[in-house]
Amino acid sequence: MNVILSVLKFCCKALNFIRNLVMNFVFLLFVLALIVLVSLFSDGKKSQVLSGDQGALYLNLTGYLADNTEDMLSWQEEFQRLNDEKVSYKYSTFDVVQSILSAKDDERIRGLVLNLNDFEGGDLPSLEYVGKAIQSFKESEKPVIAYADNYTQAQYFLASFADDIYLNPIGQVGIQGLRQENLYFKSMLEKLEITPHIFRVGTYKSAVEPFLRDDMSPEAKANMQKWLGGMWQNYMQTLIANRHITANDVLPNAQKYISDLKALKGDETAYVKKRQLVTQFATRLDLDKKLTALFGQDEEGKAKLLDFEDYLSDLGDRFSVCLLYTSPSPRD
Repeated sequence: MNVILSVLKFCCKALNFIRNLVMNFVFLLFVLALIVLVSLFSDGKKSQVLSGDQGALYLNLTGYLADNTEDMLSWQEEFQRLNDEKVSYKYSTFDVVQSILSAKDDERIRGLVLNLNDFEGGDLPSLEYVGKAIQSFKESEKPVIAYADNYTQAQYFLASFADDIYLNPIGQVGIQGLRQENLYFKSMLEKLEITPHIFRVGTYKSAVEPFLRDDMSPEAKANMQKWLGGMWQNYMQTLIANRHITANDVLPNAQKYISDLKALKGDETAYVKKRQLVTQFATRLDLDKKLTALFGQDEEGKAKLLDFEDYLSDLGDRFSVCLLYTSPSPRD
């Protein structure tokens, strides 16, 4: 009997030991995972003090403009970033403007470079706000260079504020105009036997039209054409003023576009240059050589460029700059 009790006690102690060992191991894994997650989701960019020549301020925005940045990325985005996949970041318009305006009178910064390949744009007021900051930067007589393999409409709007606009020799500039599309559900609701109860006052109150119609009312169309037309004219006038070109150069009518393109044997890239939308063509290697000649080399032998987020971490409160900066009208 004593032998059996001794064996049972030994088994209990062994089980307790194994249980404690497993629990401690799991707890250790949990702590390590927590440390990794905290390090992943934390900013990771420590404040640094920059000294000496920093070359050009480098704006390589791989995402879109918004009021504020995200505090942290989702775990899916973090894994994408760790796997060297493209992640769309949200950049604060105010942060971008602060970095540009601060670099204007910063002796460590000798220029501004816009890499717009992965820039996804933003609303027109945000683009104008950044554009006016670039115009202010140019008052320092420091060069502003923009580059992309292809320009979207939003990318080119920002690029138009630069002194020199470079385009890949086989690239294009996509300017098509503005449009707005709506979905209408009247027929669908009828088939589903759903009756919406809607209260509306005013002819031009079109927010609830999708529940009442299958197409846009003439009043809603007139209203949309008015504000879209105003935005497009603002876009066009900004490009015309920045590039010193005509409206036909920005977006030729269909007949002129086809005629000019036929004369160039369908070469749309050459047509971009003919319309003076870009300064010249350059591959990425050519561009790196040009930037190196302008701003010198870093320790790796590449063009000396200071990422705007690294520069931003060296600056103080963004509102000390942005609130003092008032953006004039694009037509002023």
